[in-house]
Amino acid sequence: MAQYRLKAIAKEDIQLPAYTGSAWRGLFGHALRSAVCVTGKPECKGCLLYQNCVYSYVFETPPPAGTQVMRKYTAAPHPFVLIPNANQSTEVKQGDELLLDFTLFGKANQHLPYILYALEKAGERGLGTKQGQFSVTSLWQQQDDWQCIYEAGGSLQALPQQLPVIPECPQGEVVLRLETPLRLRLKEREVGPKNLDFYSLFSVLMRRLSMLRQFHTDTQLALDFKELSDQARAMTILRSELHWHDWSRYSSRQKTSVKMGGLMGSITLDGANLKAFWSILYLGQFIHAGKGTGMGLGRFTLHAENVVPKVSL
Repeated sequence: MAQYRLKAIAKEDIQLPAYTGSAWRGLFGHALRSAVCVTGKPECKGCLLYQNCVYSYVFETPPPAGTQVMRKYTAAPHPFVLIPNANQSTEVKQGDELLLDFTLFGKANQHLPYILYALEKAGERGLGTKQGQFSVTSLWQQQDDWQCIYEAGGSLQALPQQLPVIPECPQGEVVLRLETPLRLRLKEREVGPKNLDFYSLFSVLMRRLSMLRQFHTDTQLALDFKELSDQARAMTILRSELHWHDWSRYSSRQKTSVKMGGLMGSITLDGANLKAFWSILYLGQFIHAGKGTGMGLGRFTLHAENVVPKVSL
């Protein structure tokens, strides 16, 4: 995986929604499709290039033909998450800086030039309710620190992918803080503040990480899923301080407003009992959990003694 930061300058005033993740995702998707689609078909499914197109891989993400995994599903987990600037004002003035973090998983990094080009073209299309234009100025990649790998008009010099270094599991309390709404559905029901248990969260993370490895890298996750699931069911939450956060976004595909509420707040866990789950839980900060991860939902950070939380914008 690799983490990137796009920097841009507003060419005119831009009006952003309260949560910009859906706006960025929609704009990025339209721009990438326009940039790489050579057939012009209105729907990707049924297209001759469906299994080989950059857009369908990033946004439709069909499982490879003949796969024995997820055969009942029409799409695999998307190989990216967008992380909009939480401190960005909704009133962006001409000349203000725009920041967007995004993470690409595995083979998606091969398509970084297309993605960068699409984001540059997205600036011409315009962001927000009034489609305010912006210009990309640079792209940065995080290694030990943020390094500039592209400046407007120059060449792209991407760095190797780098997996996060996982620290030792802490022995004291670990606070898991939800930074964006977490949307989980179990047994066809939304998971609310009163019925989130550790297993519900961990099983989703374990399955998501496994699928990302399966479909976007050349390796599989070697885990005893049954054993970890059984242990997770026995894990208790020390304190839960969760609430439901309601918000909605406009879906251009459905031509209507879509409710996107989810859990916010924090849960406190006992680090002494987390060792078996720690690696997956720590990596969960980078891959997000639940629905809407592509637009930045389900992002959380871990806070404990001697653990530096995975922070972003």
